[in-house]
Amino acid sequence: MASAKSVFLDGLTVLTALAALMVGWSVLTDGGANGPTAREIEDFDELAATGYRLGAVDPELTVLVWIDYECPVCRSVDPQIDQLLEQNPDQVAVVYRSWPLDYHAAAYPAAVAVDCAATQGLFKPYHDRLLEEDAWLSGPYDEWFSRFADDVGLDANRFEECRRSGGVDNARIQADVRAAQAIEARGTPAIVVNGVYLDRVPPDSELSSWVRAARR
Repeated sequence: MASAKSVFLDGLTVLTALAALMVGWSVLTDGGANGPTAREIEDFDELAATGYRLGAVDPELTVLVWIDYECPVCRSVDPQIDQLLEQNPDQVAVVYRSWPLDYHAAAYPAAVAVDCAATQGLFKPYHDRLLEEDAWLSGPYDEWFSRFADDVGLDANRFEECRRSGGVDNARIQADVRAAQAIEARGTPAIVVNGVYLDRVPPDSELSSWVRAARR
């Protein structure tokens, strides 16, 4: 029987042909002067083994997302990813890794705050608050990060101490950035689906098609 990855790649030609007809996606960085592209990424399993994982334990479809919490496209695509998980709890896993872009002043402290929330088992609620609310982007960041900690029920003292010390593991964030650069991702959100890197944000209909194609 063909693997989920091979089935997905077999359907890739059809999906690429349909891409020009699809709406609702944004091409990253330079506006897509050369159009959307897709290419296979080596060592996908290793890349997806690091990060914050949600969803199925033994998924048929794994979506790896590099995220910048100041990125407006990341904010708009996150509900789509949530819906994919909710509709396919036994088939889909999503792995989040951080890529705070240098020109986004709030992105790195936000990534550290998320790491600190994750040490208390509350990655997803804190991640959601950062993406649901955009007023914090105007600062002051510290006040907003503390407010979100209260919102999701974090131990405030532990959270603030973690942030003051630079986060649970700055090396983890740097490793995430290097991994995104190594696959020559062009911007955030950088999305890899079952080992195929997309140079765009896929519409809901395409993600649903991938789930169907990947079923064993």
